[in-house]
Amino acid sequence: MKKKIFTAALAAAVAMASAPAVLAVEQTDAITGDLNVTDFFGAKTDAVQLNDGESVTFKFHNKSNGTNNWDNFVMCVAGEVGEAYTGADQEILVVRADNWGWGGGYSDFVAPDASGNKLNFETDINWDLWADECQSGMDVEITVSKEGNTLAYNAKIGEYTDKLTATSGVDLPESVYIFFTGEKCDLTGFSTSKGGANQDDINNKTQAGLKVVDSLSGDLNVGSFFSSKSDAVQLNNGESVTFNFNAKSNGSNNYENFILGVTGAAGEDYTGADQEVLVLRADAWGWGGGMSDFVAPDADGNKLAFESDVNWDEWQAGAQNGYNVQATLSKDGDKLTYSAKIGNYTVKSTAVSGKSLPDSLYVFLTGENCDITGISTSKGGAQENNTESKAANSSSKASTTTSSKASTTTTTKTTSSKASDATANSSAADSDNTKTGNSAAGAFAAAALAAAAAVVLRKKK
Repeated sequence: MKKKIFTAALAAAVAMASAPAVLAVEQTDAITGDLNVTDFFGAKTDAVQLNDGESVTFKFHNKSNGTNNWDNFVMCVAGEVGEAYTGADQEILVVRADNWGWGGGYSDFVAPDASGNKLNFETDINWDLWADECQSGMDVEITVSKEGNTLAYNAKIGEYTDKLTATSGVDLPESVYIFFTGEKCDLTGFSTSKGGANQDDINNKTQAGLKVVDSLSGDLNVGSFFSSKSDAVQLNNGESVTFNFNAKSNGSNNYENFILGVTGAAGEDYTGADQEVLVLRADAWGWGGGMSDFVAPDADGNKLAFESDVNWDEWQAGAQNGYNVQATLSKDGDKLTYSAKIGNYTVKSTAVSGKSLPDSLYVFLTGENCDITGISTSKGGAQENNTESKAANSSSKASTTTSSKASTTTTTKTTSSKASDATANSSAADSDNTKTGNSAAGAFAAAALAAAAAVVLRKKK
């Protein structure tokens, strides 16, 4: 029996190795029609070109024929098309339906649980219902935009949203190519439409919405600036809200740390900087948004003034080890009072807006290149003044006035797939990159068996 099984496996391996690998994708103006996918990356659509400064939107119906969260569509962004695309070496970004992804040889993106330029997804998917709903089928609308080395992905899957903004540390080609594949799924009724250089509109759509909750808990990992954020706690006139957490910087700059964001609108009414009131960085720096007249300490106008006893020569080393933080913000009419204990340091500011503020504000946590863990919140009455508005500014040694680069912020708390698995590369990379081969059958068999084993290991199911 064992001999029979080995013989059958060897024959299958030889047959697999003898057949040319079908990896190339052809360029098309629009993806249309239907696609049935059984094995991971086993069938693919043609690819649509996305130029720098453009956006492209895909609509289709996704139906899972499997039981796993990842048995669904996969979107792939590659740097080559046609015969030049042979697999993972030419891939830039692979995004699975279940809030997971990784990069390829044309970028430095890695999976959310890997080390490096990790992808940070945000979603409101209910993982207890996800697989069943996918088996029933859900309509999907995906918009992808490119601005230099930044890709923005915004997906509406049924009633859920899944979002990602990622900047490659490796320069991307001016034009990239997007196609769809998947695993154990039917993708039907494809349509495609293109937009112009509307990165701001795409970002606002991608990052719209701010969920309001009674209190915050849990952890938050933030990659690029404002790339993920917590839900928001409402702050009414005459109240204060206190945040407790540990902030650990994963970078080398003073500003790579937590940020406290304050807005005047929530829900779908919050779309970015236009609704922001105040942005407070950990390193004694900040600015306002469209709903206040606050400006950074080195700008002209109603500039923010900070008081701090931070030792900037020691600050970043301590931040990389992690600081316990207690930050309190209170509202009294148009006056906001901020007091933070960051490790053994204090940072304070009191600011009065020359523009009338709404009676209720919304406060959330975000940052840049940091881990914010053990979050808790509590509410109380308004604080006494800690700092006169004309107090001397003791700003970060390496302060940089970044106008709301935050003008495009992200939405809900980062939630990865309940059963997320970090597959290192697309299975396209598991096939030999050459399309034909001339070696002996025994060598083909060994290569095919090794490739099959690599697929099993890589998918980590």
